[in-house]
Amino acid sequence: MTGDFSELKIRPFRSEYLRPNVEQHLYPGRVGEIVLPDGEEMTGAAAMWRLMPPWFKADMKEFARKFGGCNNARSEGIATSGMFKAVLKNRCLIPVSAIYEYAKDPGTDGKKVEYEFTPADGKPKWVAGLFSRANPVDGPILTYAMVMTNAGPDALSIGHPRSPIFLPDERLADWLDVTTDIESFAVSPPAGFFTLAPAKKAA
Repeated sequence: MTGDFSELKIRPFRSEYLRPNVEQHLYPGRVGEIVLPDGEEMTGAAAMWRLMPPWFKADMKEFARKFGGCNNARSEGIATSGMFKAVLKNRCLIPVSAIYEYAKDPGTDGKKVEYEFTPADGKPKWVAGLFSRANPVDGPILTYAMVMTNAGPDALSIGHPRSPIFLPDERLADWLDVTTDIESFAVSPPAGFFTLAPAKKAA
């Protein structure tokens, strides 16, 4: 993702995590960037946006067949979710300059309409995430999911009911503190948090 995240001090990408060719419009199942704690520092890493729990050992194709997409984790009930409870202490930050959501109703041509949500203040944001160091038979892989809450008015205006949890700068350290309650971060974005426009077709 693009934008200035220089206020958060991040160590360069570690050699075991190759830096991805990050796409501006990232789809689930593809590789993006996350930032995770590494001792006393923060490290940028390449990770697949589709969380695979550490207990899964078959290949990735079998995981997709059995479980589908695990791109997002609902903040409510997350502690008892068989898919996510093993990684609740693996918290990370996900940098975003925009998010993309589909409207509930189709366009005049009958096709789904995708919208780009850009922060109204023009500044990139941090999304709450969970990561997993998975070990399928294909080989070890770092994966992640966004943590979601109820949508705010901007997303509801197109009939979309869910939203990533956007972390204010003053709560980044709180999110990474695994003793804090995940649901305490489940605050819906206020009205006007985003500007909306039909998304340009991804290359």
